Parts: sequence; structure tokens; C-alpha cells
Amino acid sequence: MNLYYRNRWQLAFINLNSLTLAYKSTTLKKIIFLFLLLPVIGFAQNVSIPDANFKSYLVNYTSLNTNGDDEIQESEANSFTGKIVVTYDSIADLTGIESFTSITWLDCGNNQITSLDVSANTELETLYCENNELTTLNLGTISNLTSLWCEDNLLESIDVTNNPNLYMIWCKKNNFINLDVSTNIALTSLRCGYNSITNIDLSKNLALTNFESRGGKLDSMDFSSNSLIKYISIYANELKYINVSGLDSMVSLELGQNVLTSIDISTNTSLIDIGISFNNLTSLNTTNNALLESVGCAANSIEEFNFSDNLLLESVGCWGNNMTNLDLSNNTSLTYLHSINCHSMTNIDLRNGNLENLDLTTWGCNSLTCVSVDDTTWAKENWITTPDPWVAQYTIDSNVIISTDCTLGIRDEHRDKTTITAYRKTINIKGKGAVSIFNLTGQQVHQENMKGSTSITLQSGIYLVRITAEGKSKTKKVYLK
Repeated sequence: MNLYYRNRWQLAFINLNSLTLAYKSTTLKKIIFLFLLLPVIGFAQNVSIPDANFKSYLVNYTSLNTNGDDEIQESEANSFTGKIVVTYDSIADLTGIESFTSITWLDCGNNQITSLDVSANTELETLYCENNELTTLNLGTISNLTSLWCEDNLLESIDVTNNPNLYMIWCKKNNFINLDVSTNIALTSLRCGYNSITNIDLSKNLALTNFESRGGKLDSMDFSSNSLIKYISIYANELKYINVSGLDSMVSLELGQNVLTSIDISTNTSLIDIGISFNNLTSLNTTNNALLESVGCAANSIEEFNFSDNLLLESVGCWGNNMTNLDLSNNTSLTYLHSINCHSMTNIDLRNGNLENLDLTTWGCNSLTCVSVDDTTWAKENWITTPDPWVAQYTIDSNVIISTDCTLGIRDEHRDKTTITAYRKTINIKGKGAVSIFNLTGQQVHQENMKGSTSITLQSGIYLVRITAEGKSKTKKVYLK
């Protein structure tokens, strides 16, 4: 019995010790585990953000710093899906941005950042990093990226070949020599001026609608594949050749301050505005550009202009060319004509019925002898100016003849009082005689004998108005909007 009890006691004692040791061993393991886990809990979960200004922004961003402490945890960064906007914050280092893997928008423009790697921000759609000091920019293979602004930096190159959904790239004022956008088939807008690029292959960018290079070294460009393009601006480059054939959607073409010797816009039937001043052009054909409203073609060597088919033309800046005559009698919408320093020009025909709305300057046209107008009395009262050596511009020299018909070389303002003007869908005529109006198919749409004035309302379109009196006829083309 004693042995039994002793054995039982020993057994009980042994079992009790075993349990005590087992308990102590388990507790020790837990303590060791927790001790080893402390660095992970206390330190490894915090995002490393060495730039104090960047960190200050993030810590004070309550939607991001959800626990309100003085650090940004990896879990907070990874789960944040909002926008990060840190502009004008004197940030030099954006280290830590790689932890924000779910953001779709990053604006870090106007800082002092020298290097930026967003390859880990795989959900990023929009990136603004302009006006920094970037020498490297890594966009990785972010397929969601659609908009990139990296203007005004020090970048020598940029790789966008792995970002196929970019539809906007604005990268002007860097140090690029080349730019490959051949894989960016969604691209609609490209601004790349003030770089050292001489040519960009846009043959794959069929969605392109806007191209701008204001300042740069482009010397040749072919847009013939970009049938959707609407706006082209290549200003102050070294352009010698440009192909814009077939671009019937283009409404604006700005090519000023280049070295072009020719330009063909015959297929650009939607063109509204063209600027080609300060080139080496000797001719300009606008016959097929019926919608043209503004022409800037100053400082070339053009010898002849024919704007008779441009019935919507409102503005002409053609100073510094070599033409002898300028006929704007069909341009009833004309409100601006600056033809300064046209030393060869002798005659201007402004019998378009819109004199009172015209801003006219002929300063420096030393050979100008006669201007044809509808109303000589009004023109003399409002346009004649004695040249002032201290004033750079004036309207018309007092020595210039104001006539109703310069081809007759007369001053008689009473010879022809007939005027034909158009406003919206109405043709207004003053004078005497038989009035006949034809459409472009030759069909007569109106006829009457006018004794003073008349107004005829017709459908929108182009018409020929003919007035016959005393055996003489006067015909004018008008456009009704």
C-alpha cells in the first residue's frame, strides 16, 4: 500500500512537475515569439519616408493616416485609394511613394525632386510631376496610366513604350533628343516643345487630335496618317517640311517662325485658322478652304493672294510680303487687316460693305496709291491719317487715293454708290438697277428692279449677286450663314 501510495505519490509528483515544466516551456515560447515579433509590429510596418515635408503631408492627411499616429503604416499606404497632391511643398525626395500601390492620382509638381520611380504604383492613372529637377523618371509597365505631365524638368529621355493606354503626354521643356510613342496607340494629345527632337514618328498614333511643339528643333513632320487631328502647332522650330495632306478634320494650323518654302493645305477643308508668318513662302493657295476665318502670313515672300473663295474670312495679317494688289472685295466678314511694310503693294480693294467694322493698318506701304471702297466719304473721314514719325502705325496715308474703283484711277466718290452686304441669311443691297441672284448651280433664285435699297432673305449657302444699271453689271459672291 505504502509502495502503492508512494508510487502514486511519485507518479503524481512526476506528473505535476511535467505539467509545470510544460506550462513554463509554453509560456517561454510565447514570450520569445512576441519578442521576435516586436520589431515587425513596431518598426517594419512603418513606411520609410526620409523627406520631412513629404512625411508631414502624409501624416496630416487624415483620410490616409487612419490611426492618427506619427507614422504611416504599410497597411495604411497599401489600402489608400485616394489622391496624393503634394505641390509647392519643397519636397526633394519622394521615397515611400512605392508603398502606395493603390493610388490612381499623383501630383507632385513644382518641387525639387530629382528622381521619381512610380513603377510600383500599378493602379496609377494620372501623374503630374512638372516643374521639378527630374533627371530620371521610371514609369515601369503601368498599363492603367492615361495622363502624364512631366514638363519643365531635366529629363534626357523617357520610356513610355510600356504604357499603352497613355492618351496625353505633355513633356515640353526637357532635354529629349528622341521620343518613341509608337506603342501609345491611344494617344490623343502630345506637347513636346523646347526639346532637341528633330522628328517624331506619329504613323501609329491614329487617335491623335492635338500636337504642339512651341519652340524646338523639329525639321520635318508627317501627319498624313493622323486623320483625326484638329490642332497642329509647330511654332519657332526649324521646320523645312510638313505633310498635312488628307487632314479634313483639322481646324487650326500654326507654323510660324520656321523655314518652310511651301505648304499645301488644299485638302484641309475644315481649316478655320492658319498661321504661317515668318517663313520663306512664295505662295499660298486657300481656294479649297471655304471655312477659313483667320490668316496670319506676315513676313514671307508671297507675291499674290486670292481670298475670293474665303467668304468667312475675318482676319488677315499679311504684312511684309511682295504682293502688288490685294483684293478683299468678297470678304464681307472682314474685321481685321494689317498690311504694314508691304513695300510693293499699290492697290487694295475693300469694297466688301463692311468698312465700319474693319480694323485697318497700312503703315510702311510706301507704294500704296489707291484703296477701293464702297463709301469714300466715310473712309476719308475715318481712315485718312497724316503719318506721324513718332507713331508706329496709322490707317491710310493722306496721299493715298480713296476711290470706288481704283482700276479707273479716280477720286469720284459718287461714281458707284452700289453696295452689297450679307448678314446671316439676308442680303442687303443699296443702289439702283436690276438685281439677279443665282445659286452655285446657276439657278436664278431672285430677281427685282431696285430703286434705292432692298433686303432679300434666302437659305444658308453661297450666292452670286448681279446688279445691272446703265448697261454695266456688277457681280459679287456672298455667303449666308
